[in-house]
Amino acid sequence: KAGQICYDHALEKRHLERKFKQAIHSYKAAGRPSSQTIGASLTTLQATLPDLVTDYLQEYPLTDIKLLTGKTHEIVSMVKDNKVDIGIVASQINATSLHCEPLFDDHLCLVLPSGHPLIDQAEITMRDLDELPMILFSKGTWYRILMDELFNRYTIFPNVQMEIDSFEAIIRLVSTCKTATLLPKSYLREDLIQNNELVLRQLHELEQTKRTTSLIYSDHSADNA
Repeated sequence: KAGQICYDHALEKRHLERKFKQAIHSYKAAGRPSSQTIGASLTTLQATLPDLVTDYLQEYPLTDIKLLTGKTHEIVSMVKDNKVDIGIVASQINATSLHCEPLFDDHLCLVLPSGHPLIDQAEITMRDLDELPMILFSKGTWYRILMDELFNRYTIFPNVQMEIDSFEAIIRLVSTCKTATLLPKSYLREDLIQNNELVLRQLHELEQTKRTTSLIYSDHSADNA
């Protein structure tokens, strides 16, 4: 099973790399720039951008990569104002003068620490999250908005013990404090799960919380390519 998970992750990573390069081609059809300023939302920065940049630099090592971070609406503004060449956000953007190239779909997963009572439960539903001690992403971020919408839809009131804006800190505290969390599947690599002795449980409702990570750029950026 572990081998299959690793194999599936490798396939997903290769597909994502190919999609990223295709999107970059759409942006820079005239040739590769020697410098690239990327704007990325915090969640995207932690979950997917490191692999994308690593793969890109392996093929185009002379590219000078610069990075600016912010919330999704701030990244959109940076692209519109030409403060960055491209933006990568965990959303599909429909805005005048912006091009949006979808990269991949993502959804939330329930993450449990070793020994958690829900691990041995045959079926977990949204009702099981009611009053469940949890560590969640900080308010105001896209993933937290997604979570709150989900809780409101099913009238769920989890016992939110901490709100943190770092995936890495959440993972560590879930293991230490023995609490549950919700995190995007794209971040949950097999080595991360095993090293922190975590267990993933899939819920049908969570699989419906799909978000599309996209690459965005402006008409002005494309004209200057």
